[in-house]
Amino acid sequence: MALARKIAIRPFLATLVSTGLLLTAYCLNPLNRPAPTLSNDLFSCSLPARFASRVLETGQISYYSQDFQGKETASGVDFNKNAFTAAHPKLPFNTRVRVTNLENGKSVVVTINDRGPFVKNRILDLSEAAAKEIGLTHKGTARAKVAVL
Repeated sequence: MALARKIAIRPFLATLVSTGLLLTAYCLNPLNRPAPTLSNDLFSCSLPARFASRVLETGQISYYSQDFQGKETASGVDFNKNAFTAAHPKLPFNTRVRVTNLENGKSVVVTINDRGPFVKNRILDLSEAAAKEIGLTHKGTARAKVAVL
């Protein structure tokens, strides 16, 4: 009887473990998260704190000029210099990232809604509002860290 129990429990445990792994993989995939709003709400992250930000890259960032205000972005949304958004060459649209200015330690959460920057050695273009938040508007460029939320 004890042997029969062990044999019956093994498939159950295997199913339980594989379901847990699949659920974890699903939750960690940024494409499966609900679309975020265009705000700087730091508390709307859909993952628990133990799945903290993953550093994607470090490099030079800049911000959009006012000439782009109201023009359509690559995602189809009109650019709004007052929204907390950014352009990245490869990240999926609606991905939320934390951008930390390594020169002063200030950070901001933005949503990717455009492609760019199209200047060599730059990794991200911020909206003017996001740039102001991290002290980027005076200098124009800064070394920063980008982490996917």
